[in-house]
Amino acid sequence: MWIFLPSGFVSIVSDRTDPGFVLVRGRRREHVEAFLRGGNVPGVAVAETPGADYPFRARLARADLAVLLALAAWN
Repeated sequence: MWIFLPSGFVSIVSDRTDPGFVLVRGRRREHVEAFLRGGNVPGVAVAETPGADYPFRARLARADLAVLLALAAWN
């Protein structure tokens, strides 16, 4: 799913290796970081993946994603 926010645009997909997690992907690091910062999710880092379709991504639990999406909707 694509999420468009004032702070940027991210793409969110299921983690193929673990259905309890998702990948938050972005073409710009600051877009992924801004989305994650909205909920202050501990222990989640943005990784650089230069050969992929989205060069930046973070892996987080679906429960954390639900919180981030709810917070984004209220802001």
